Amino acid sequence: MNNDYKQKISNWLDLKWSKDKRNCEICNTNKWSISDDIVAPIIIENNGLNLGGKTYPQVMLICSNCGNTKYFNVALMNLLKAEK
Repeated sequence: MNNDYKQKISNWLDLKWSKDKRNCEICNTNKWSISDDIVAPIIIENNGLNLGGKTYPQVMLICSNCGNTKYFNVALMNLLKAEK
């Protein structure tokens, strides 16, 4: 992921996530980094894995101190075109 994309994510977070509430709930620091990759959880439907089906692309915010990870939906950030 390039720096322009990361800046768009950072700008979105500034709009949505109050700066006074950004401390990590595990270690209480405010040292978050944006991951270099977009990830997607595996979907389980009808008691089985749905590989190659719908997905929810996410960007990870990782606490640089303890590794706590938060996931944000990239489509809701309007950074990817969501397919219906």
